[in-house]
Amino acid sequence: MVTAPLGTLRNGLPSFDPPLPPERTDAMHRLGFGRYEKVALAFDRPFWRDAGWSHLVLFPPDPAEPALWVFDLDAFGAGPVLVCHAFHSATGHVLWSSRQAAVRWVTDMLAAAHGAPLPDPVAAVTTGWADDPYAAGAYAHVPPGATNADLDLLGSPVGGRVLFAGEHTQSARVGYADGAMTSGIREARRLLGTTAVTLGRLPDDR
Repeated sequence: MVTAPLGTLRNGLPSFDPPLPPERTDAMHRLGFGRYEKVALAFDRPFWRDAGWSHLVLFPPDPAEPALWVFDLDAFGAGPVLVCHAFHSATGHVLWSSRQAAVRWVTDMLAAAHGAPLPDPVAAVTTGWADDPYAAGAYAHVPPGATNADLDLLGSPVGGRVLFAGEHTQSARVGYADGAMTSGIREARRLLGTTAVTLGRLPDDR
């Protein structure tokens, strides 16, 4: 079963011998594979609660850039952490900058929204999925020139033997983790020749 992301498949990883059918590789290249990066900031305390904040939508100074989602992990009991989610055209601030510059980009916007300087984060991490050769991006989408049929084609077996799963192999929930999971269940059913499979943990002695 092949579960490589669409971005790596488009880049020829893994390689197939014999090659995949042309209609499948054409569908891969018609579909889009978007960028989605994160900046996570940990603080000594959840100072934003004093201002009545929790989750936020931030609008960058450049009106051409998309809004950013900021998730308050403290609201889920995970400690005083804010995670900023940046999408496609805004991801250059994360991908093509130093970690310090990416953190400053986010904290400057948070300070502007807060109306006061922020305390320095005690830790910060950034993602780089688009630069990772084993990911090459974050999620599939259907741009002009492609259709949902391209996604469903990528979920069909090749030669009745090579099975494919992943969020990009089905049109019902493309771009979402549950779409990837249901595609894996679909292929498990196909492989086992059954209408249902049982999910659960392997025994500890396995």
